[in-house]
Amino acid sequence: MKKLLLYTVIVLLILSAALPALAGTCYVKTPNGKTVNMRSPEDNSVLAHIPYGTQLAFDDNLSTEVVAYVTYDGQKGYVRWSYLSNTDPGPYKKKGSAKATEAPGSYGEGLYSITATGAYIQFPNKKGKGSGTRYSEVRFDDPVDVVITASIPKGKKLAGWKINSVYISFYKSVKTFRLPEVFDNTTIEAVFK
Repeated sequence: MKKLLLYTVIVLLILSAALPALAGTCYVKTPNGKTVNMRSPEDNSVLAHIPYGTQLAFDDNLSTEVVAYVTYDGQKGYVRWSYLSNTDPGPYKKKGSAKATEAPGSYGEGLYSITATGAYIQFPNKKGKGSGTRYSEVRFDDPVDVVITASIPKGKKLAGWKINSVYISFYKSVKTFRLPEVFDNTTIEAVFK
């Protein structure tokens, strides 16, 4: 009986080594043209920042509905499917910004969020100023760097800001400010008079 079990285990090991992993190709496609994090399967740490448009090979056997198990620069790790595409996205093209009076949309699918009321959220450009698409909510898994700008209605003036329901009056003259490395759920409200 022990010999039969040993032979069965050996045959299964040989077959599993002989069967190829189901693999495919995907491309990094983030909505803002930025890099995407590849995370370690062991401790979820960031192994690499993969640029927009990069072609990746993924292992279908180790991927899930939420993340793809990919190979990049000789390393293997996980990337969220929401930042990947089956087709080459080509060079990143900025979309036109929404007007301040329009209701901005949301970005991302992470566990944490930044929500703006009476203001909009943008990602900073190389000079640290907000640029690109405007959002009312940004959802994220990793710390993010954002710029907040008040959407001042016609006939109103900015009175100040509430951050997580705490009124900050010295910000009444500040129409735009940067929040570097936001880690947790944050609500921001522009207060008008």
